[in-house]
Amino acid sequence: MLLSQRDGTPLCQRLCELAAAESLAAVSTLPALDFQRHGSDGKCSVRVTDGHRLAMVAVNSKADDLQQITAVRILAIERT
Repeated sequence: MLLSQRDGTPLCQRLCELAAAESLAAVSTLPALDFQRHGSDGKCSVRVTDGHRLAMVAVNSKADDLQQITAVRILAIERT
């Protein structure tokens, strides 16, 4: 999927916010990210724009405790 330049700026911002967060617990407290968990397999997503979400999966922990998830693998940028 190609993103427009307009979509690229919030994507870069989201990546910076994820990199700066100590864990997904911190990410989940930021309203602009609209953090969502998808099942119990560590998959989750954050809002990039009104029409896109960044899909991720936890790589360092399968724990239910978001405080313990400190690394994610980006799976896709999905249209919503």
